[in-house]
Amino acid sequence: MQRFILQAALFLLAWLAIGYTVEGALYLQMLDKRAHVHEDWPDLMALDCDYWVVGDSRTTGHLIPAVIDSVTGMSGHNIAYSGYRMRMGLDRLRFALEHAKTKPKWVLLQSDLSYLAESRIQDNYPMKDGVLRYFLFDQLGINAFYRRYDNWRELDAWLPLLRYKGYPLIFAKHALGWNRWDKRGDRGYWRLERGVGFTASATKTGLEDSLLIFDLLELQEENEFHLLGFIPPSPGARWQPTPDNRSKLNALFPIVDHTGLFANAEEAYFHDRSHFSEKGAIEYSLLIGEAFMKRQTHIE
Repeated sequence: MQRFILQAALFLLAWLAIGYTVEGALYLQMLDKRAHVHEDWPDLMALDCDYWVVGDSRTTGHLIPAVIDSVTGMSGHNIAYSGYRMRMGLDRLRFALEHAKTKPKWVLLQSDLSYLAESRIQDNYPMKDGVLRYFLFDQLGINAFYRRYDNWRELDAWLPLLRYKGYPLIFAKHALGWNRWDKRGDRGYWRLERGVGFTASATKTGLEDSLLIFDLLELQEENEFHLLGFIPPSPGARWQPTPDNRSKLNALFPIVDHTGLFANAEEAYFHDRSHFSEKGAIEYSLLIGEAFMKRQTHIE
């Protein structure tokens, strides 16, 4: 019996050693080669920028730090996260602040009601098409930001492929050096080749009393950065705030409202009903840079 236990223990240790060896090899390979925007958590470590940009896909693909910097003379990083609302935006902001080389002087926050409204905060995290590589063994400490979602399972931290949708050879592609989604070269900007074309919509969303906004203001007070909100344009004035909602937001932090921007030339600037083409992203980034400069002057 004693011999059996010893053999079983040695067998288990051997498999653990093999597993950690494979894990270590993949970890070294994949620090620079990630499958999806969900894999960009290492980009948020050791940031040394004047400003960070927070939002969802209408920020990842709308605001280009290099273009904003050409107007402001500052340096920035886009830490927005496609597919998530403000809850994950604040978690990523906390993570970045905790690991920052220097804390930002400014945070630019997407402030359209689609992003801020409590009713649109997901209870379930969307898996999308990422394997969530850094869940394994919680290498970066990010599991804490996902456990609050209703559909989180502890097994996801160890076997994220159980939730993976599509492209079953993604690990092999990573190991071979496939780095399509590495965003660090563009400082977080989600760069895709996009044409134009959109579907207009007049959907409106109300601003509710959101505890997340108060969490944001607490983070601002603790870390002493300035806040500038921006409401990006969308075809058909989608998610257009009422004057009352704009007043509520402006009472909390300054807001730049571009809801109706490009209203008469949507075909030239939008890829779909919510997102810019490359042309729209460049021109909008220039406008945000100018608004940013004006706000800095006002503060000074």
